[in-house]
Amino acid sequence: MKDVLARQIVINVEPSSSEREAAMVREIGQISAILDTYVANWDGSALNQNLTSASLRSLPSILVQTRVARGMSQADLAALVGITQTQICRYESTHYAHVPLPRVIEIYDALTS
Repeated sequence: MKDVLARQIVINVEPSSSEREAAMVREIGQISAILDTYVANWDGSALNQNLTSASLRSLPSILVQTRVARGMSQADLAALVGITQTQICRYESTHYAHVPLPRVIEIYDALTS
């Protein structure tokens, strides 16, 4: 009897093919939205917007997205700025917290030149 109940539970818990398809469609939509953001940042347009408090809060994400969209590695950006790849990794992993403004400007300039 226990085995029959266990099989019924497994059968009832497994998603149907339509549920799996719906989940895949949602995931494709999310990935598409992320790709659209990278494409929009390809020309640096997100960096060239008028700055607002909201855009300043999203600046760390915009810097990373622009770097990736332009096909730059952390090492590429580090070489342009004259620092190590490890430092760029730290900046990005901490969302540019405690990075001096002059350094952020250098990174901005490297990404927009």
